Amino acid sequence: VIKAIQDGEVSVGMVMNPATPWKAIEPYVELLDFVQFMTVEPGFNGAPFIPSVIEKIADFHFYYPDKPISVDGGVTPDKIEVLEQAGVTRATVGSAIEKFNV
Repeated sequence: VIKAIQDGEVSVGMVMNPATPWKAIEPYVELLDFVQFMTVEPGFNGAPFIPSVIEKIADFHFYYPDKPISVDGGVTPDKIEVLEQAGVTRATVGSAIEKFNV
């Protein structure tokens, strides 16, 4: 599936839910264009940010420093610096745009 998508010149990523250990995707990491970590429990717009995911991101980044890392969920201006320090290279925002009038 990953190869078929990439043959169509589309970037392929894999999403990690907060409770899933990142090592669950280790067999696929080299095939992926990026990895996305959910920093909230998926399915609820405006759900609270889960700080423990930052440590998971930093650990993944230690082992794969060149792999782009994306986050989604609870991303607000006050979290950008700590996420960037952990290795995040891109972020998806939703309700923060409405809340912070960005």
